[in-house]
Amino acid sequence: MKKLLLFLMSVVVLAGLFTYMPRDLVAVLDKTVGDADVTIYCTECSGESIETGIGKAVTVPINSYARTVVRCGDIRGVTVTFNGNLRDVQSILDSLDAVTLSSERLENIVTVYAYSPSVCGKLIVDGQPVNIQIAFTNGVVHVGSPLLLGSY
Repeated sequence: MKKLLLFLMSVVVLAGLFTYMPRDLVAVLDKTVGDADVTIYCTECSGESIETGIGKAVTVPINSYARTVVRCGDIRGVTVTFNGNLRDVQSILDSLDAVTLSSERLENIVTVYAYSPSVCGKLIVDGQPVNIQIAFTNGVVHVGSPLLLGSY
């Protein structure tokens, strides 16, 4: 009876860990943004990629991400890009349970820095953990993790 009880308690603890395990940003956004492109920034890639000077960039439709990311080594970050609006920015932050650390508007660009326990990885910026940066400009939303890499 003791063994059965210990086994059941172990199963409950493991299930709880997997339920709250941080996930990849793309896996989270794939369910919410529809048509989008993903750019993977890495240092190694088998297959087509663009040399950026500090590594490689591979851009694919979001539905090809899982097949593509396995060809990349030493991933430094990802950026998801799609047509959207400021409501989409807020919706993403809400769906990720993200805490906005700062935001700014410069001419026609809105930039948000945030932290989400739902997304794996982080950088420390000004003493705070950051793992999401969102930029909105000219009807296009760019969501990067841990930060946006490349241009937007």
